[in-house]
Amino acid sequence: MTGQTFIQAINRYVAEINGIYRSGTGTEHSYRPALKTLLEHLTAGLTITNEPKRIACGAPDYIITQGDIPVGYIEAKDIPVGVHNKASKEQFDRYKRSLDNLIITDYLTFELFVDGELAVSVSIAQEKSGTIQADKKQYSAFTELIKTFAGFRGNTIYQSEQLAQMMAGKARLLAAVIEQALSGKNAEDDSLSGQLKAFRKILIHDLGPAAFADIYAQTLAYGLFAARMNDRSADTFNRGKAATLIPQSNPFLRKFFQYIAGYDLDERIRWIVDALADLFNWVAVEELLKEFGRANQDPFIHFYETFLAEYDPKLRESRGVYYTPLPVVRFIVQAVDDLLQTEFGLSKGLADNSKITRAIQGSGGTKKPVEFHRVQILDPAAGTGTFLAEVIGNIYRRFTRQKGLWTGYCAEHLIPRLNGFELLMAPYAMAHFKLDMILEQTGYQANADTRIRVYLTNSLEEPESKVPVLLMEKWLSDEAAEANGIKRDTPVMVVLGNPPYSVSSQNKGTWIEDLLDDYKINLHEKNIQPLSDDYIKFIRYGQYFIDHNGSGILAYISNNSFLDGLIHRQMRKRLLESFDRIYLLNLHGNTRKKERIPDDGKDINVFDIQQGVSINLFVKTGKKNTAENAAVFYYDLFGKREEKYQFLIKNTISTVPWQKIKPAAPQYFFITKDFSRQADYEESFGIQELFPVNTSGIKTHDDKNLVSFEPFKHNNQLYSYRPFDIRFINYDLTKVVRHRYQIMRHFLQGKNIGLIYKRGFTENAPPAFIANTIIDIRNWSCPGMQGSDYIAPLYCYPASDDLDHIAQRQPNLNLSIVTEIAEKTGLRFTAEKEASEDAFAPIDLLDYSYAVLHSPAYRQKYREFLKIDFPRVPYPETSEQFTDLAALGATLRGIHLLETVNYSGNLAEYPIEGNNTIDKPEYRDAKVWINKQQYFDAVPPELWDFYIGGYQPAQKWLKDRKGRSLNYDEIEHYQKILAALQSTITVQAQIDRIIGD
Repeated sequence: MTGQTFIQAINRYVAEINGIYRSGTGTEHSYRPALKTLLEHLTAGLTITNEPKRIACGAPDYIITQGDIPVGYIEAKDIPVGVHNKASKEQFDRYKRSLDNLIITDYLTFELFVDGELAVSVSIAQEKSGTIQADKKQYSAFTELIKTFAGFRGNTIYQSEQLAQMMAGKARLLAAVIEQALSGKNAEDDSLSGQLKAFRKILIHDLGPAAFADIYAQTLAYGLFAARMNDRSADTFNRGKAATLIPQSNPFLRKFFQYIAGYDLDERIRWIVDALADLFNWVAVEELLKEFGRANQDPFIHFYETFLAEYDPKLRESRGVYYTPLPVVRFIVQAVDDLLQTEFGLSKGLADNSKITRAIQGSGGTKKPVEFHRVQILDPAAGTGTFLAEVIGNIYRRFTRQKGLWTGYCAEHLIPRLNGFELLMAPYAMAHFKLDMILEQTGYQANADTRIRVYLTNSLEEPESKVPVLLMEKWLSDEAAEANGIKRDTPVMVVLGNPPYSVSSQNKGTWIEDLLDDYKINLHEKNIQPLSDDYIKFIRYGQYFIDHNGSGILAYISNNSFLDGLIHRQMRKRLLESFDRIYLLNLHGNTRKKERIPDDGKDINVFDIQQGVSINLFVKTGKKNTAENAAVFYYDLFGKREEKYQFLIKNTISTVPWQKIKPAAPQYFFITKDFSRQADYEESFGIQELFPVNTSGIKTHDDKNLVSFEPFKHNNQLYSYRPFDIRFINYDLTKVVRHRYQIMRHFLQGKNIGLIYKRGFTENAPPAFIANTIIDIRNWSCPGMQGSDYIAPLYCYPASDDLDHIAQRQPNLNLSIVTEIAEKTGLRFTAEKEASEDAFAPIDLLDYSYAVLHSPAYRQKYREFLKIDFPRVPYPETSEQFTDLAALGATLRGIHLLETVNYSGNLAEYPIEGNNTIDKPEYRDAKVWINKQQYFDAVPPELWDFYIGGYQPAQKWLKDRKGRSLNYDEIEHYQKILAALQSTITVQAQIDRIIGD
């Protein structure tokens, strides 16, 4: 087409647009045919598809393709709307993030976005006085814009992070399109809705449209990635080709991809699936594989974590999806292999091919003998197949000189006993690609009838006796039926893997909850929610399989909180009763506990998570006397991540220097504890006993709306929210869910002091704090620490309807403890403070206790007891000791309430003018930087790191005000916090000198 022809085509277009516009009846859709005709004149060999019915579910108005390959997309808005309308911003942003060649237009102005960035903007006409007037000076620029758009070719993708970002953008758009499609009119009648119904009926019964859209998008995106990694041909990659690359070993996945490859694919999502497939035409596969090779990473495992972190970081965290390091996997698999040989007499270990016969109930209700391999292996949270892949590798190493036997062994004795369950479709797809590839690399040639026994199912749901058969989605019914067969009938001997960690578990089915009740017997705890963590459910699930089989091995790497958590004591008791031998390799790495190497180095987790982990090996031979508990072997492994890896690589279960421990009632701790001072400690008085009236802190369930830096118009109260962080609460008892008013009223009716404490603590900080207002449930202990913060008022005020008409406040004290202190000290007790030197009052007793609990020497001496119970305080030995410590406790109380802090100008000076806005608080060179220009100077590192409870106030207070501009009072308040921390260190040393050893 010549330049003159271009001009003529644009002139005709503008004239047609003008005619429609002047008629006054034009809409966005009215202009579409004219634009489609113009684009067809200006491009050659391309197909311009305009499908307005897709608009409802979020597809662009025009899709430009060359053959089956998408070239670009056009989103058009009505002329009066314009290309910069705020109402369209969210949609435009979504498209710009997901579509790398996009035009946004209002039929007059055309903006071209390449890789999300504006490349060029051209206006070929303007609206003036009710008519459309051409701007012929722009025709040439417009022609070049269209040529650039039509000739687009994606940039070659060399790095995994870049690919993950681009994949994630398109996958998020796909999920949004699917969710909108499922929510549209007549959605009940289409194929997508049919698949959602099938998933609900067979796999995930409470699955909603958003979750289904997420599953679908992830599976397509990651399945296409895996197919491309397996594609070595030079042909163009598309969804049709991807379907041919799905392993025959997985009929379910093949059926799924045959659907997305065919003409029956729902037309509302076809365009974005094609866009996803086209993305992989620009991937330098060999370069990506080299990148993973240089980092010694499996692309299938590592890239899923990278992709999920880009796609939805919160989803990754909530599902506990983290790459399991190869040294960890190999250690666990080798340990299982060794234990099968030493504990069960199976000389071939994991390679054992012996068989047993079990009676299995048939369809008619009668039992019949069925032959199984003895060493059936199950990974109930298979993920991308890491552990099963290592099992294959472990066994294959024995066949290096017997390769002629390998194919027959795989078909007859390996594949029939490797089982895996996975709930998430994307890692499920990866597992099949990965295991199929590994078997192929070993030389195994699969036939069409052999499937790898990894199934899409929820491990924690009870197997159904009969799975409903859905003719439209029979592939899903077949998958569920085979998974149920393993759950119900297979005598699993080895359960291994890395189960997910999620305190807010979504697995709340009756069957697993009933099993979990075994860990809750006689607990008598107010909050047993930590026992609902997914990892605990998977431990109980694995125990169920081993118990049901009568013998076997449970081998997990998991959250290590069950080793010494108070709430887990019945869990430990049941494990001791069930198994013969338990091996616990504590890898530590808990960032919340700030664990350190005994020689004061830093301890690093083997995962990129905050929670510490442990390798747990539970062995049941079936020979132990039921009255006996298991023998427990324990080892601490501290250090940097690479040091831990090296330890696991160099050691086996037989070379780890285990320490045999004897878990004792009532806690049955699975770690080493020193309880030699127990009798001495129990002679002290308990804080909860001393202050009988107490409660846990307030939990609004709506802090965003009910807690503020600014006062509320109604029901406003001061609120001790975090250490040194007093805010305001709308204390409307109809809105605050857990208001604790019956106790908190004692702080509202008159002047009062409250001692804050909790059950179980670490040696990082004193196990007590102070307040003179109502407090939050996490006033000083951070999320992740067990239990709630309690507060005990020093005085109780009479209720307004008190029938006894007690006019004065009464001490909230246990009088028997008060009497004993009076006898030991020779001092008399008074309900209110007096000036007399021979008397003590409630405030003195609180101050004495506060001082003792702030003694580092005392906390070190009784650290094991402070970790597991409410704090106890020794009775004073003399009146002098009591009064001296009470005086220091009073000093601390004044400091922590910021009432008696003497701020020195030499500490935390604030020398630079600026906007005082907190950006990202950082500590460098004895300075606390709140933004790039401003800082607090002369701040010792021990103040920056100092703990009050579970928080570091010097850091926490600033982080909670990110984006806030500090006023004069707030700057001065922060300086007082630092001065208070410095004074606390000084007073603690004085307390230690009085307490001594």
